[in-house]
Amino acid sequence: MVAFERMTEFGSAMRHAHAYCTKPATS
Repeated sequence: MVAFERMTEFGSAMRHAHAYCTKPATS
């Protein structure tokens, strides 16, 4: 299903973004 795949991709992106945001090496 495309919806499920998109949801998974969205969740992964969100998790990655969160991890990157929480990292002090942003800037």
